Amino acid sequence: SQEKIDAVCAELVRAEGGLILRPVPPPIPQPGDGQQDEKPQPHPQPQPQKPVPLPGKGRIHKDAKLAYKVTAAAGGTGTVMVMKPLRKTHTSIVIPAEVKIDGYVFKVTAIADKAFRGNKKLKKAIIGKNIVKIGKESFSGCRKLKNIIINSSKLKSVGKNAFKNIPEKAKIKAPKKKLAAYKKYLKKAKLDKKVKVIKK
Repeated sequence: SQEKIDAVCAELVRAEGGLILRPVPPPIPQPGDGQQDEKPQPHPQPQPQKPVPLPGKGRIHKDAKLAYKVTAAAGGTGTVMVMKPLRKTHTSIVIPAEVKIDGYVFKVTAIADKAFRGNKKLKKAIIGKNIVKIGKESFSGCRKLKNIIINSSKLKSVGKNAFKNIPEKAKIKAPKKKLAAYKKYLKKAKLDKKVKVIKK
């Protein structure tokens, strides 16, 4: 009946008025739901470069004019010997006190046997301050070689015929304090008596 319907509606109105609306809390993430804590990624560290190894004994090195051979290597340094010119067209040669190979410094201490033999165009040779030995026949047959300067005060030996068949008018200049000793070395090496050995 209409009275019952009105009664039910009134009850619904009273019930609705008694409802309290509460905020719905956000859902709590559960493990395995695909959400993970983001961690900062570490930056890749640059790898340290490996040091270049010291060139070993027997290594051949070339610069603009000369070829060298490593004769000793230890403790981050070493010594080399002048083996030969790269070309026989040079009119002037400077043998340095030292050379750098792969960043390491090597003293130039010797001139090999026959290193410049038969170099017909060579007119001047400057020998570096660390040279200890000049090999046999090293400048033999250099028929235009008239000017030789020895800067080394460490020279201990000059090989036989090192300066054979150079011009008679050639001059070999040596340090004043070593002049007498070097004259003996050169005489023993069969230097032509007409070649003058003088102080530089």
